[in-house]
Amino acid sequence: MKNLKTFFVLFFTFLAITFASAQNPHSYWGQSVNSKGEILDVHGKKIGKVDKSGKVKNVKGVVLGTIAKNGTVTDKSKNILGKAQPNGNFISNNGKLIVIMDDFGKAKDFHGHMLYKTNENFRQQSVAIHCFFGAKCCMP
Repeated sequence: MKNLKTFFVLFFTFLAITFASAQNPHSYWGQSVNSKGEILDVHGKKIGKVDKSGKVKNVKGVVLGTIAKNGTVTDKSKNILGKAQPNGNFISNNGKLIVIMDDFGKAKDFHGHMLYKTNENFRQQSVAIHCFFGAKCCMP
């Protein structure tokens, strides 16, 4: 009986460690851009907006950066962070493919971890989630 208890303790400890390490620490899955360009957190609360001119604003209306029509992503100080592709992919300044958008509007990192989702009309602008509301790995 003691061996069985020890087995179960070790087994569940192994499972806990395995699942904890499998989590993506940079994931913001659950955030999204809706059909109005609103950026929503995992609970559906508005945390920002992308307007038609490409300005990315937080919920208080403060401009965090811009996504130009040609895809160039800049922060509020006009530093270029990278390029948003029309299909929703994001390429950093050093040429790395950072965000990969699938046909269903779900963004993944280069490891295949789910990051966020977007409305079809805001594929290119959805990189705002990554650049301004997520891991901020592309910030200077």
